Amino acid sequence: MFIAIIVAALQLSPPPFSGMPTGGTPTVAMSYLKRAKEAAGGDALERVRSLHVQARLTVLGVVGPGDEWDDLVTGHFLQVATLGPISLRQGYNGTDAWTQDATGLAHVNDSGNDISTAITQAYTTSFSYLFPQRLPGTSVFTGKKKLGNNTYNVIRALPRGGYPIDLWLDSATFLLGREVVTFSPSRSAVSDFSDYRTVDGVVLPFKVHFQDSQGNETLTEIKHIDLNKDVAAKFVMPTSEPSDFALAPGTHSTTFPIEVINNHIYLDARVDGKGPYRFIFDTGGQGVLNPDVAASLGIHGVGTFQAGGAGAGTVQSGFAWVPKLQIGGATLTHQSFAILPLGPVMQAIEGVHIDGMVGYETVARYLTTIDYAHKTMTLSLPQAGVRPPGTAVPFVFYQTIPQFRGTVDGLNGTFEVDTGSRGSLTLMSPFVASHDLAKKYGSNVAGITGYGIGGASSSQVTRIKALTIGSVDVPNVITNLSTDTMGAMADSSVAGNLGGGVLKRFTVTFDYRNQIMYLQRNADFAQTEGDRSGLVIAAVKAGIRVLGVLTSTPAAQAGLRPRDLIMSVNGVDASKLGLVRIRQLLSGPPGTTVKLTVTTGTAAARAVTLTLKDYV
Repeated sequence: MFIAIIVAALQLSPPPFSGMPTGGTPTVAMSYLKRAKEAAGGDALERVRSLHVQARLTVLGVVGPGDEWDDLVTGHFLQVATLGPISLRQGYNGTDAWTQDATGLAHVNDSGNDISTAITQAYTTSFSYLFPQRLPGTSVFTGKKKLGNNTYNVIRALPRGGYPIDLWLDSATFLLGREVVTFSPSRSAVSDFSDYRTVDGVVLPFKVHFQDSQGNETLTEIKHIDLNKDVAAKFVMPTSEPSDFALAPGTHSTTFPIEVINNHIYLDARVDGKGPYRFIFDTGGQGVLNPDVAASLGIHGVGTFQAGGAGAGTVQSGFAWVPKLQIGGATLTHQSFAILPLGPVMQAIEGVHIDGMVGYETVARYLTTIDYAHKTMTLSLPQAGVRPPGTAVPFVFYQTIPQFRGTVDGLNGTFEVDTGSRGSLTLMSPFVASHDLAKKYGSNVAGITGYGIGGASSSQVTRIKALTIGSVDVPNVITNLSTDTMGAMADSSVAGNLGGGVLKRFTVTFDYRNQIMYLQRNADFAQTEGDRSGLVIAAVKAGIRVLGVLTSTPAAQAGLRPRDLIMSVNGVDASKLGLVRIRQLLSGPPGTTVKLTVTTGTAAARAVTLTLKDYV
């Protein structure tokens, strides 16, 4: 009960993972599950067709009421959490999984792993491990485990199309004490059940403690349970036509300048009439304010959670309502934002100050066109009969992230669109491993290739011959073969991540309402190169710091090392040049020489000459 709320609310749904343990014992599992059924009420439980649960929720430190309606025969469910800026409705009707956020905006979660998450929830909601005639799955006994003073018989259940679930049955009572859902080898969620009470002969837990593998917690304290109420009409996705956004009177669109720095998109925004502030634009991300900006505006966050991204780490965040957000001539009101420290690490990597981020809340409301070549963005109201220019690429939603079908040198896969990634194409480490791509491409170039809020991400770097995005062909793409074992780039649910390095070769229009991306080649379509040095650098107080050096690149051949401090570039003080300009110099034509003055620790400065080249 309420197990999946935390997953959908925070967009932390992990990558799918399937498989049963070898050597398990189905016969013993059936015996234990039979006893678990009797402990839960036996025939009385079998007579229950539906549940309506009313509860007090504590989600990430935010307290509020929750309601859940479950159809125990079909597994269909609706969960409602009323928690201010992290309020949520989510449901599943056997075909569609959907989410409605705190602002009332609803969308279908139709990616493969969203459906797998919903199926897993439906399987447990319907007690299908006790009633196999409901939803299909298999169960095996995997052994005994101790937790505190109790011993548990552990049954691993695998719903068809879902994720493995370890059911910990108390050896003394045979009531369910713990449930562990395994989404990937490194991602899981644990629910502990307690305070069992009898309702009309059915024994149910009145307290559920949930924790994901990043440490985010939810406590459900059940106040009342109704059995066998009519719930059939509860599971349809609500229609949502939010009235919380507008353009200037008499206009259908607004066009404004953007900056494209390090393949990221930056725009000016005003918050509550103050600003302008520099925001990064990320199609799949939600609105974010840096804590210092929120404090200056008197916007105070509630709750706390650990957010992740590229890299293995997490950062702490809270949530708040933002009264008004203005971007060009567009206005959004009463939006839910995360209060999240995007700097100083991200600002050091980017070389520019970042005040916040906008993404899904904006692009889901407006038809959004990014003209990378002319450095403008247009937010429009859809007009009947007007089709955006370019080739249409349909996509599905993985929570709020668009995913499309494509190929990499003939290999089929699902790829996510990520304007928040500076890379061209990153293939996820499970996809790389399953197709033995490191061996296939034989690249000697490797090291840190990205930075996110979770820290560094590492890859081998190569060049593929052909990428298809839907039906759009993109040749000659520099590609990172991720070597990460944790974080976003270790996601096994998708083949890869399509970033700004490819997107900037197009004018891109996102139609989130109809789940279509339009790609129109621009004048920069043939420009595929970026860095030609192999340096990964950041701006720090002391100057420009080397964070990493890709192997077999000009920087490695010149003897540069992590922790080196770049004092000057071509005779100009590095701090005065700034990170953005230095990256431009390091992306110059092949054969260009770049002269650096470098020091390490207290060692004397040394001169280093880089001769730029295409290293893949």
